[in-house]
Amino acid sequence: MKWLKRIGFAALFFIAGFAACVLLVYLSVRYGKTVQYLPMPLPPAAHSTETFAQLHCVATACRVYRRETGEWPPSLAALTNNSREIIFIEWGQKGAHDAWGHPFVYTAFDATRGYSSVLSYGRDGKPGGEGEDKDVEIRFTEDYMQIPWLIPDTILTPIKPGIVK
Repeated sequence: MKWLKRIGFAALFFIAGFAACVLLVYLSVRYGKTVQYLPMPLPPAAHSTETFAQLHCVATACRVYRRETGEWPPSLAALTNNSREIIFIEWGQKGAHDAWGHPFVYTAFDATRGYSSVLSYGRDGKPGGEGEDKDVEIRFTEDYMQIPWLIPDTILTPIKPGIVK
């Protein structure tokens, strides 16, 4: 059964990579650039989209870490350097940084708070802000994920495999 989970997560990362490629082609066509000129600077809104996708992958990797080890990762470094020698996420060239080059902020699960979170402080790298400077955060537990700025002041929304809402 564990092999089925691993194949499922491999498929998830494949789909995320495919989506990134589709986004890249769309941006190339939309903004008059061609693929031969890559790497091209992304338009401002694309940085938020890229960061959101990265945060979602980090949250998913943390949840997988929890399921595999029985505990939450103490830091984002544990996703690639842990006692089981399992790599839960590939950081790529930017490492554990958002589209603007600022490090992700990870808060491990806290029973009093009831969730873990991973966030980016946006373009300015400071808490708060508007537009591109706005913080992007994903809160999650083992079975639930919530995007506060998209669905404010709600309970964590259940995510069920195979069901798209």
